[in-house]
Amino acid sequence: MVFDGRVGLVRRAPQAVMVQILEGDAIETDEVSVRCSGPLSLSAEKGRVTGTGEGPSRSCRFRLATRPPGTPRLAMDGRQTQVEVSADGWVSFRLSEGRHEFELIWDETGKPE
Repeated sequence: MVFDGRVGLVRRAPQAVMVQILEGDAIETDEVSVRCSGPLSLSAEKGRVTGTGEGPSRSCRFRLATRPPGTPRLAMDGRQTQVEVSADGWVSFRLSEGRHEFELIWDETGKPE
């Protein structure tokens, strides 16, 4: 594990990894890499990342170690939000100021809902 910050937490479950960045900018585990200033908490499992972030507006980037097939889709506070995907699998989006819940799912059909 690699951590850039002062306070963070990683908890592993059989099917998921939970990550919290309380004071920091990045964390990398065998399962997921996250580059986003805290506070941020998320759970990553096969083909899905869910989480909560709060604080000032900032850019966030995620990459699962095993890249799921399909196109990633992001819902923030229940609304579809645009994401950018790099060739090496990083998914980026803007987390606006305040407290927000998000869900990132890979759509295997490649078509947005």
